Amino acid sequence: MFNRTDKVNGMCLVKYFLLFFFLSLSFSLFSQDYSAYYEFVKKGRGFVAEEDYESALEAYKACFESFDFVFARDCIHALQVASVLKDKDAQLSFSARALGQGVPLTFLEKMEVLKGFRASTYWDSLLQAEDSLVLQYQSNIDTLLREEVRAMFTQDQLYRAEYYGSLFRRRSIGKKWEALNTDQVKRILQICREKGFPGEQLIGLDTEQFHEKLTINNLSSGAAILLFIHHYSQPNPSCRAELKEQLKQGYLNNEHFATICDFEAEFGKGIYVDKLYWGQQFLPDENIQMEAIDQRRDALGLVSLNLSDKLLRSGRLIPFWKRLY
Repeated sequence: MFNRTDKVNGMCLVKYFLLFFFLSLSFSLFSQDYSAYYEFVKKGRGFVAEEDYESALEAYKACFESFDFVFARDCIHALQVASVLKDKDAQLSFSARALGQGVPLTFLEKMEVLKGFRASTYWDSLLQAEDSLVLQYQSNIDTLLREEVRAMFTQDQLYRAEYYGSLFRRRSIGKKWEALNTDQVKRILQICREKGFPGEQLIGLDTEQFHEKLTINNLSSGAAILLFIHHYSQPNPSCRAELKEQLKQGYLNNEHFATICDFEAEFGKGIYVDKLYWGQQFLPDENIQMEAIDQRRDALGLVSLNLSDKLLRSGRLIPFWKRLY
């Protein structure tokens, strides 16, 4: 049971979070190197895999205190860790950060691990801050860019439906789809140079309103990623160097980067790039050592394949969205 002091502390924590959130955005012109961000998250996930939740919580706290923008899925992972420890101050802080990164309150309302938290006065404090956090999230979305990406994804999906829905016209449709996709990737790379990769930091999270095949439950921004996946579902020149720069700036998530690279390796047939896998979507044949993949994953800020599989089987953290269209 929580008393008035709990409620006051909770409200103060939310006010502190809002103050920090707004001030950090005011200084967002100072670029941050997200290599350190991924290292924090990798450590957090590794600790969760070993059931060391106290250390995992500290890793997530350090990460969130160090970076203005954080990915929504990491907010939820941190929240899951705090819930295991029944740390309501941390639950409140991470819940507020999740709302500030676009996770809707309805998502938190469905999380079973938050049942006790929702019954506390800390939840009341979160409700009081909801409107401000949602408004701040919406104000940081580039709506024109979001609409442009939505239009590209919609057009891509129309070609996809036509391609798989017509066996006899598949060849001609495929050529048109390929040409469209090439132009779309060129446009996204131009956007990268002008604004940054059009992912979660710039255009927000996937929603059903964005496209019927995308949902907030992905805890992701996958439209532009899927355009690259379609592009590299056949041999095409690599743009790994350009994308890696976006990775450093936090515009492109490291799991998304590894996914694109895996498609590039799997379907490139050795024409443009070496078969360098990250194990995010595909694993190579047995002639390629798993140790080399883990080394690449480690350098990218991803947990090893063994720990990734362990986390997936444990169900302790909401998994990375791997459904592809």
